[in-house]
Amino acid sequence: MIWYDHMLLGKTCRKRAGRLKDKISRRQVHPGVYLLVLPEHGSALLEVIPSMQLLQEAYPAGALAVVGMAGTRQEAFSLVEKIIGDMYRERGDVNDIAAYLEQYR
Repeated sequence: MIWYDHMLLGKTCRKRAGRLKDKISRRQVHPGVYLLVLPEHGSALLEVIPSMQLLQEAYPAGALAVVGMAGTRQEAFSLVEKIIGDMYRERGDVNDIAAYLEQYR
């Protein structure tokens, strides 16, 4: 799992982000924590996955590039909306979100 150094965090995760990151990396997931990850196949802008999904043995957690973390599903989608809005204002399009998010890496 690749964690961006300057992850985008929801308000409910800010104080405990470091601890959550360590635990999620060790597959000690927390219900109610959602990760914003870059899509593997380029078919979407960002994917929102519940951390509980990482408990599945077959889940390819090593390939994930985590760009954000939120404490609720609604908060996660608000972060996605903010990222896409910021990108559109700065670039005028929403193509190549991975290149845009390199500034947070």
